[in-house]
Formats: sequence, structure tokens, C-alpha cells
Amino acid sequence: NISAQMLNSVEDLRHELHGQLTRPVQWTNSVHTMVEHGVETFVELGPKQVLTGLIRRINSQVQTLSLSDVEIVKLLYPSENDASASLTA
Repeated sequence: NISAQMLNSVEDLRHELHGQLTRPVQWTNSVHTMVEHGVETFVELGPKQVLTGLIRRINSQVQTLSLSDVEIVKLLYPSENDASASLTA
């Protein structure tokens, strides 16, 4: 996001999403903030491993997992709401 801070409200999220259209995203600082708040594992969903590589360069101590296989991603959504459909569209 553009502030590299935790977002706590819908209004904060709207402001950040709007700002991301016109300002640089603070990716490095965002990763540092997440780690400072206890995030130890990052999961990337998609066909490439771009964010996984960036995270590893920012902090080599965290765990990273990149999932590109739709069948594996389906395991994250075992309910009737099959969120993986959007990955194949």
C-alpha cells in the first residue's frame, strides 16, 4: 500500500486503493510492517513468483509459499464458494 501501515477501516482501505492508482506502493516498508506485526509466512497466489522473490530479498527470515496450481489453491477454499474460479477466468 502507499502508507506501509496496517489498515483498520473500510475508509482507510478505500483511501489506500485510490492512492495506489497515482502514487508508488511502499512494498518494502509494507513487508517490514507486516513482519513487525508478527507475519511469519507469506503466500503468493498466481502463475509467477515475483512477490515471493521480492519478499525473500526484503527479509530472508520469513517463510514464503507460491501457489500457482488451481487445484492446490482450491484447498484454501473448501466451502461451496469456489474462489479459484477467478484464477482460471
